[in-house]
Amino acid sequence: MGGAAAVVLMLSAMAVLLVGVESQQRVCYSGPPPEPDPDNPEHWMKQVMQEIRKRCPGRRQPTPEALLKKLVCEYSPFNISCDVETIDVKWALYGRVSGTIDCPRENVVPCGNPTTSLTKVQQACQGRPQCAFLADNDFFGGDPCKDVGKYLVVHYMCSSANVH
Repeated sequence: MGGAAAVVLMLSAMAVLLVGVESQQRVCYSGPPPEPDPDNPEHWMKQVMQEIRKRCPGRRQPTPEALLKKLVCEYSPFNISCDVETIDVKWALYGRVSGTIDCPRENVVPCGNPTTSLTKVQQACQGRPQCAFLADNDFFGGDPCKDVGKYLVVHYMCSSANVH
């Protein structure tokens, strides 16, 4: 990285830390940044970003490690639970995604409606410590894709916030 670019990078990071970081409709004033290291500006920028995250925790998108996934084939029991937290459903699909090998069937064209699937799963699970139901057409209010082998896949988190 050139000297001028490194200086611009350092000044930008200092401005963010000195002026404040806007996060989810609030401003976090955090004080001076760590001392710059002119010999290693990339390492210094990583330190600045770590400081911002530490000083201004705010709401961020869930990390991939925090998301859990459960997949069951059509006509199978579906159940998820959280030990001491409650279920927060992020995404669901009752149907099939292109290119998957899950739940092998004869007819495997992509189908299903994630919005409808999410609504049904949230009604059954959102804000509860556990939930269980049969992943079938009756539960989802009809067959979203006739003559296609389906499955239910749900991405969720265990959350300490009351998400009812």
